Amino acid sequence: MNAISATDQPYTLSARPVTDPAALVGRWVRLRHERAEHVGVLVHAAPSARSGEWTWTLRTPVEEIGGAGRPSVEPVADRAAAPVRRARGQLRAVRADLAEFAPAGDTALSRARDLAGADLDELEWELAARP
Repeated sequence: MNAISATDQPYTLSARPVTDPAALVGRWVRLRHERAEHVGVLVHAAPSARSGEWTWTLRTPVEEIGGAGRPSVEPVADRAAAPVRRARGQLRAVRADLAEFAPAGDTALSRARDLAGADLDELEWELAARP
């Protein structure tokens, strides 16, 4: 039994570990924000004017998502096996579709294909580096 009354115990705002999102820019992360979970490359994260809040941009295999607030960000790991498999499959499909159907000379689609390939390579490297 706890001898300290509940009103005297210190209160923490967040029960989950806090990770500095800016330290994970450029890496594959699992981001939870407002009951939604996303897996992708964290493109931008910077503290906003409000204390403890961040503005961020995440590039997923299908879209780029931005937001502000207090996201929970962590590097991808085995705990996110299903979302990582889904992201890997989506990246492979996007890269294959762009390679097959993009008209020759379209630089925007060539850049999108190269970006999908680079994101897939980065994901494979990060997963291989995990013990």
